[in-house]
Amino acid sequence: MLKKILSSVIIIGLLIFQQAYSQTYHPFLTLNAPGRMLYDRLGFNCELGENLVIAGAPEGDLLAKDGTQIYDAGYVCVYERLPRGDWKETVKITAPDAQEVGHFGQGIALHKKNILIGEPLHNFKDSTMHKQSGRAWLYYKDDFDNWRTSKPIVPQKPIANSWFGFSVALTD
Repeated sequence: MLKKILSSVIIIGLLIFQQAYSQTYHPFLTLNAPGRMLYDRLGFNCELGENLVIAGAPEGDLLAKDGTQIYDAGYVCVYERLPRGDWKETVKITAPDAQEVGHFGQGIALHKKNILIGEPLHNFKDSTMHKQSGRAWLYYKDDFDNWRTSKPIVPQKPIANSWFGFSVALTD
């Protein structure tokens, strides 16, 4: 009986000791985006660099130039650490020719000052045989600190439902 009580006291003591020294985590960044909607899934995937955080919202809705809504086109938000240590959203990147249900930002990768963004559900307009074959975009920072891109990266032979860009990676 004494052995049982003593072991219970030791276990309770260890639990109290462990709780007293447990680590508490505090968020260093709360992700917000202008015009963010409930089902955008901002932060579905994130990449963390030395002074950059990239957050994808693959189901984000956008407004076209004519004011119509482009559903699930997707976007990516870039947050940059300022010299004083706080974080600021510096840019919201969208596909140059956003398309409904393109899921731009489904796959994202960050390496130094380069961002690779996948748009796996992109449909090529040249053929119905290439629906959801996907593409990716490489963004880089120019000498004036602006994010730039060139032509999209596409599969050599687009195949329907291949979802090129669903998962992406960058390295030297």
